[in-house]
Amino acid sequence: MLAFFATTMLLAQDSTIFANLCRERNGQTATLTDIAQTFVGTPYAAGTLDGDTAERIVAHLDRFDCVTFVETAFALWRSNLESWPAFTRELQRIRYRDGAIDGYASRLHYTTDWIDDNVRKGTVADITRSLGGIALDKRINFMSRHADAYPALKDAEQLAAMRQIEDSINSRAHYFIPKERVADIDAQIPEGAIVAITSAIDGLDCAHIGIAVKRSGATHLLHASSRQKQVCISRQTLADYLANVGKFSGIIVAQPIK
Repeated sequence: MLAFFATTMLLAQDSTIFANLCRERNGQTATLTDIAQTFVGTPYAAGTLDGDTAERIVAHLDRFDCVTFVETAFALWRSNLESWPAFTRELQRIRYRDGAIDGYASRLHYTTDWIDDNVRKGTVADITRSLGGIALDKRINFMSRHADAYPALKDAEQLAAMRQIEDSINSRAHYFIPKERVADIDAQIPEGAIVAITSAIDGLDCAHIGIAVKRSGATHLLHASSRQKQVCISRQTLADYLANVGKFSGIIVAQPIK
Protein backbone atom coordinates (compact mmCIF):
# COMPACT_ATOMS: atom_id res chain seq x y z
CA MET A 1 0.00 0.00 0.00
CA LEU A 2 1.26 3.47 -0.81
CA ALA A 3 2.11 5.48 2.28
CA PHE A 4 1.42 9.16 1.74
CA PHE A 5 3.07 11.54 4.22
CA ALA A 6 3.84 8.97 6.92
CA THR A 7 5.14 10.37 10.20
CA THR A 8 8.25 9.26 12.03
CA MET A 9 8.99 9.05 15.74
CA LEU A 10 10.62 12.20 17.17
CA LEU A 11 13.57 11.11 19.28
CA ALA A 12 14.77 13.20 22.22
CA GLN A 13 18.04 14.24 20.59
CA ASP A 14 16.28 15.25 17.37
CA SER A 15 13.63 17.16 19.33
CA THR A 16 16.34 19.19 21.07
CA ILE A 17 18.15 19.98 17.80
CA PHE A 18 14.88 20.93 16.08
CA ALA A 19 13.87 23.19 18.98
CA ASN A 20 17.26 24.90 18.90
CA LEU A 21 16.95 25.48 15.15
CA CYS A 22 13.55 27.08 15.63
CA ARG A 23 14.85 29.21 18.50
CA GLU A 24 17.84 30.41 16.50
CA ARG A 25 15.62 31.45 13.61
CA ASN A 26 13.08 33.10 15.97
CA GLY A 27 10.51 33.38 13.21
CA GLN A 28 12.97 34.94 10.76
CA THR A 29 13.24 33.68 7.21
CA ALA A 30 16.25 31.38 6.75
CA THR A 31 18.01 30.45 3.53
CA LEU A 32 18.89 26.87 2.74
CA THR A 33 22.55 27.60 3.46
CA ASP A 34 21.62 29.22 6.80
CA ILE A 35 19.94 26.00 7.87
CA ALA A 36 22.54 23.68 6.36
CA GLN A 37 25.45 25.48 8.02
CA THR A 38 23.97 24.95 11.49
CA PHE A 39 24.89 21.27 11.05
CA VAL A 40 28.62 21.86 10.51
CA GLY A 41 30.42 19.48 12.86
CA THR A 42 27.56 16.96 12.98
CA PRO A 43 28.97 13.40 12.72
CA TYR A 44 28.99 11.44 9.48
CA ALA A 45 27.08 8.13 9.56
CA ALA A 46 26.47 5.82 6.61
CA GLY A 47 23.48 3.56 6.01
CA THR A 48 20.96 5.24 8.30
CA LEU A 49 18.10 4.59 5.86
CA ASP A 50 18.67 0.87 5.44
CA GLY A 51 18.30 -0.55 8.93
CA ASP A 52 14.68 -1.69 8.61
CA THR A 53 13.16 -4.44 6.50
CA ALA A 54 10.10 -2.29 5.75
CA GLU A 55 10.60 1.01 3.96
CA ARG A 56 9.54 3.97 6.12
CA ILE A 57 10.42 7.62 6.53
CA VAL A 58 13.59 7.96 8.61
CA ALA A 59 14.75 11.33 9.91
CA HIS A 60 17.76 12.12 12.09
CA LEU A 61 19.26 15.51 12.89
CA ASP A 62 22.28 14.22 14.82
CA ARG A 63 24.07 12.23 12.06
CA PHE A 64 24.12 12.22 8.28
CA ASP A 65 25.56 10.77 5.12
CA CYS A 66 25.93 13.06 2.12
CA VAL A 67 22.42 12.34 0.78
CA THR A 68 20.53 12.52 4.08
CA PHE A 69 22.32 15.78 4.94
CA VAL A 70 21.15 17.48 1.73
CA GLU A 71 17.64 16.02 1.97
CA THR A 72 17.28 17.02 5.63
CA ALA A 73 18.48 20.61 5.18
CA PHE A 74 16.33 20.95 2.06
CA ALA A 75 13.21 19.61 3.80
CA LEU A 76 13.75 21.82 6.86
CA TRP A 77 14.04 24.85 4.57
CA ARG A 78 10.98 23.97 2.51
CA SER A 79 8.91 23.35 5.66
CA ASN A 80 9.91 26.75 7.12
CA LEU A 81 10.68 24.93 10.39
CA GLU A 82 6.93 24.99 10.97
CA SER A 83 6.78 21.71 12.91
CA TRP A 84 8.30 18.24 12.99
CA PRO A 85 5.37 16.72 11.02
CA ALA A 86 5.68 19.46 8.38
CA PHE A 87 9.40 18.69 8.08
CA THR A 88 8.89 14.93 7.71
CA ARG A 89 6.15 15.49 5.12
CA GLU A 90 8.61 17.51 3.06
CA LEU A 91 11.34 14.93 3.61
CA GLN A 92 9.09 12.17 2.31
CA ARG A 93 8.00 14.33 -0.62
CA ILE A 94 11.56 14.87 -1.85
CA ARG A 95 13.00 11.44 -0.98
CA TYR A 96 10.40 9.19 -2.63
CA ARG A 97 9.05 8.91 -6.16
CA ASP A 98 5.92 11.06 -6.35
CA GLY A 99 6.26 11.55 -2.58
CA ALA A 100 4.82 8.10 -1.82
CA ILE A 101 6.45 5.18 -0.01
CA ASP A 102 5.88 1.91 -1.84
CA GLY A 103 8.79 -0.35 -0.93
CA TYR A 104 12.54 0.00 -1.35
CA ALA A 105 12.42 0.86 -5.05
CA SER A 106 10.16 3.85 -4.42
CA ARG A 107 13.07 5.64 -2.76
CA LEU A 108 15.00 7.80 -5.21
CA HIS A 109 18.34 5.99 -4.95
CA TYR A 110 20.00 7.39 -8.07
CA THR A 111 20.76 11.10 -7.90
CA THR A 112 19.74 11.74 -11.52
CA ASP A 113 16.39 10.09 -10.73
CA TRP A 114 16.12 12.18 -7.55
CA ILE A 115 16.66 15.37 -9.53
CA ASP A 116 14.28 14.33 -12.34
CA ASP A 117 11.51 13.46 -9.90
CA ASN A 118 11.97 16.65 -7.90
CA VAL A 119 11.93 18.70 -11.10
CA ARG A 120 8.54 17.12 -11.86
CA LYS A 121 7.35 17.92 -8.34
CA GLY A 122 8.52 21.52 -8.67
CA THR A 123 10.97 21.45 -5.77
CA VAL A 124 14.13 21.98 -7.86
CA ALA A 125 15.17 23.24 -11.28
CA ASP A 126 18.00 21.46 -13.08
CA ILE A 127 20.16 24.36 -14.33
CA THR A 128 23.12 22.25 -15.50
CA ARG A 129 22.52 22.63 -19.22
CA SER A 130 22.09 26.40 -18.92
CA LEU A 131 25.49 26.54 -17.20
CA GLY A 132 27.08 24.92 -20.25
CA GLY A 133 26.51 21.28 -19.37
CA ILE A 134 27.04 18.56 -21.95
CA ALA A 135 25.29 15.23 -22.40
CA LEU A 136 25.97 12.63 -19.70
CA ASP A 137 26.46 9.74 -22.10
CA LYS A 138 26.44 6.85 -19.67
CA ARG A 139 24.33 3.78 -19.00
CA ILE A 140 23.13 3.66 -15.39
CA ASN A 141 22.83 0.15 -13.92
CA PHE A 142 25.18 0.03 -10.92
CA MET A 143 22.61 -1.14 -8.36
CA SER A 144 21.17 -4.02 -10.38
CA ARG A 145 24.66 -5.13 -11.46
CA HIS A 146 25.80 -5.11 -7.82
CA ALA A 147 22.57 -6.34 -6.26
CA ASP A 148 24.46 -8.44 -3.70
CA ALA A 149 25.60 -5.19 -2.06
CA TYR A 150 21.99 -4.13 -1.43
CA PRO A 151 20.11 -6.52 0.91
CA ALA A 152 16.71 -5.29 -0.28
CA LEU A 153 17.56 -6.29 -3.85
CA LYS A 154 17.78 -9.94 -2.86
CA ASP A 155 14.02 -9.81 -3.28
CA ALA A 156 13.30 -10.64 -6.93
CA GLU A 157 10.38 -8.22 -7.14
CA GLN A 158 12.42 -5.29 -5.83
CA LEU A 159 15.32 -6.17 -8.15
CA ALA A 160 12.98 -6.25 -11.15
CA ALA A 161 11.55 -2.88 -10.08
CA MET A 162 15.06 -1.44 -9.82
CA ARG A 163 15.91 -2.63 -13.32
CA GLN A 164 12.78 -0.90 -14.61
CA ILE A 165 13.82 2.29 -12.84
CA GLU A 166 17.28 2.11 -14.39
CA ASP A 167 15.71 1.63 -17.83
CA SER A 168 13.59 4.73 -17.19
CA ILE A 169 16.63 6.76 -16.12
CA ASN A 170 18.50 5.66 -19.23
CA SER A 171 15.60 6.75 -21.45
CA ARG A 172 15.98 10.39 -20.30
CA ALA A 173 18.54 12.99 -21.28
CA HIS A 174 20.92 14.15 -18.56
CA TYR A 175 23.65 16.78 -18.60
CA PHE A 176 26.77 17.44 -16.54
CA ILE A 177 29.62 19.91 -16.38
CA PRO A 178 32.98 18.12 -16.68
CA LYS A 179 35.21 18.91 -13.73
CA GLU A 180 37.80 20.54 -15.99
CA ARG A 181 35.19 23.23 -16.82
CA VAL A 182 33.88 23.91 -13.32
CA ALA A 183 36.34 26.72 -12.59
CA ASP A 184 35.14 28.51 -15.73
CA ILE A 185 31.50 28.59 -14.60
CA ASP A 186 32.14 28.88 -10.85
CA ALA A 187 30.74 32.39 -10.61
CA GLN A 188 27.46 31.23 -12.16
CA ILE A 189 26.79 28.53 -9.53
CA PRO A 190 24.22 30.04 -7.12
CA GLU A 191 24.78 29.97 -3.38
CA GLY A 192 22.50 27.28 -1.95
CA ALA A 193 22.41 25.23 -5.15
CA ILE A 194 22.44 21.46 -4.75
CA VAL A 195 25.62 20.14 -6.35
CA ALA A 196 25.64 16.46 -7.35
CA ILE A 197 29.09 15.11 -8.22
CA THR A 198 29.08 12.73 -11.15
CA SER A 199 31.04 9.50 -11.00
CA ALA A 200 33.67 7.96 -13.25
CA ILE A 201 32.63 4.51 -11.96
CA ASP A 202 30.94 2.34 -14.58
CA GLY A 203 27.15 2.28 -14.25
CA LEU A 204 26.95 4.90 -11.47
CA ASP A 205 25.59 8.38 -12.11
CA CYS A 206 26.75 10.28 -9.01
CA ALA A 207 29.17 9.57 -6.19
CA HIS A 208 28.56 12.50 -3.83
CA ILE A 209 26.27 15.47 -3.17
CA GLY A 210 26.40 18.73 -1.25
CA ILE A 211 25.32 22.36 -1.18
CA ALA A 212 27.15 25.29 -2.80
CA VAL A 213 28.42 28.03 -0.49
CA LYS A 214 30.45 31.07 -1.45
CA ARG A 215 33.73 32.00 0.22
CA SER A 216 35.64 35.06 -1.07
CA GLY A 217 33.62 34.87 -4.25
CA ALA A 218 34.42 31.23 -4.99
CA THR A 219 32.20 28.16 -4.65
CA HIS A 220 32.96 25.64 -1.90
CA LEU A 221 31.05 22.48 -0.99
CA LEU A 222 29.03 22.19 2.21
CA HIS A 223 28.63 18.45 2.66
CA ALA A 224 28.66 15.43 4.96
CA SER A 225 32.17 14.13 4.35
CA SER A 226 33.11 10.49 4.88
CA ARG A 227 36.77 11.55 4.94
CA GLN A 228 36.31 14.29 7.52
CA LYS A 229 33.72 12.19 9.39
CA GLN A 230 31.43 15.18 9.77
CA VAL A 231 29.47 17.89 8.04
CA CYS A 232 31.95 20.51 6.85
CA ILE A 233 32.74 23.12 4.22
CA SER A 234 35.49 22.08 1.85
CA ARG A 235 38.74 23.95 2.42
CA GLN A 236 39.39 23.86 -1.33
CA THR A 237 37.21 25.49 -3.94
CA LEU A 238 34.74 23.17 -5.60
CA ALA A 239 36.89 23.01 -8.75
CA ASP A 240 40.01 22.06 -6.79
CA TYR A 241 38.10 19.57 -4.66
CA LEU A 242 36.87 17.79 -7.79
CA ALA A 243 40.31 17.81 -9.41
CA ASN A 244 41.83 15.92 -6.48
CA VAL A 245 39.43 12.96 -6.58
CA GLY A 246 39.89 10.63 -9.53
CA LYS A 247 36.46 8.99 -9.28
CA PHE A 248 34.72 12.37 -9.71
CA SER A 249 33.98 13.37 -13.31
CA GLY A 250 31.97 16.59 -12.96
CA ILE A 251 28.82 18.11 -11.51
CA ILE A 252 25.07 18.43 -11.94
CA VAL A 253 23.56 21.60 -10.47
CA ALA A 254 19.99 21.87 -9.18
CA GLN A 255 18.43 25.09 -7.92
CA PRO A 256 16.12 24.54 -4.91
CA ILE A 257 12.59 25.93 -5.16
CA LYS A 258 10.24 26.73 -2.29
